[in-house]
Amino acid sequence: ASRRRMDRKEAPSVIDLPKLLRSLYPPGSHQEFRSIQSSGSSLVSFSSDPPPSLPHRNIYVGVQPRTREDGHASSIPYYVALVADLDKDADTTKRSLGRLAAAKLHPSIVVASGSPGAIHTYHLLKGPTPKLEAEPVAKAWCRWLESHAVHDPARILRVPGTRNWKPDGGMCRVLRWIPER
Repeated sequence: ASRRRMDRKEAPSVIDLPKLLRSLYPPGSHQEFRSIQSSGSSLVSFSSDPPPSLPHRNIYVGVQPRTREDGHASSIPYYVALVADLDKDADTTKRSLGRLAAAKLHPSIVVASGSPGAIHTYHLLKGPTPKLEAEPVAKAWCRWLESHAVHDPARILRVPGTRNWKPDGGMCRVLRWIPER
């Protein structure tokens, strides 16, 4: 039942990625993109458009907007979303989604991260929320959902429309998107 409720509004088959990213980032903020090779070498860029999906490079985006071209937490004064990285195992993901459904806290964005059964959930906040207020809530949110620790403001997650280059990886894609906050 919870799975059905989570999918009640499915994402369109073609996602306007720049529009989705604009729903996260207020005008004038910076978006951090990281392109990481399996060897660990990393390229960092700040722009309004993600880099192209490149062979053997995992593409990530900073979830919270930056006020300058800097990937450190000090360049992030506020949060725009609570996020969860649910990929520990199928039972944990099911339990976490059940908690959200029971509390009627439906994610604004659900992303299949490219690993089997792994998803990221984004709950857009009503507006930018100061880091000092949002960070403890984000930490409790991750604990409640049994998520990986993605509460820190400088966290990066995979960009939809790019490939997860892990051995069992596939395309990272949006499963659900409700742009209204």
